[in-house]
Amino acid sequence: MDLARFIDATILKPDTTVADIKKLCEDENIVPEKFVKVLQTYEFQNRLPRDGEIVEALSFKPKILERKSILDRVADKIQEFAEEFALMSKIK
Repeated sequence: MDLARFIDATILKPDTTVADIKKLCEDENIVPEKFVKVLQTYEFQNRLPRDGEIVEALSFKPKILERKSILDRVADKIQEFAEEFALMSKIK
């Protein structure tokens, strides 16, 4: 699937590449198309993704005992990505 057609270039810095998105998605087992949707929510609603949104974006369903640590780690990675590559102010 062509990830580039899902990306809204108006929310990313010009030097952001599809490879940047794919790397994060591969590292954290996120479906790339769903990651783009989560990033858009982060930008337009000015909030971090909710746990349910992160779970929906993952390519697997985390086990209950692993869920909190996985969701916290992925949320941190999404925030770091957004702060580095997105055209927005930091969410506090």
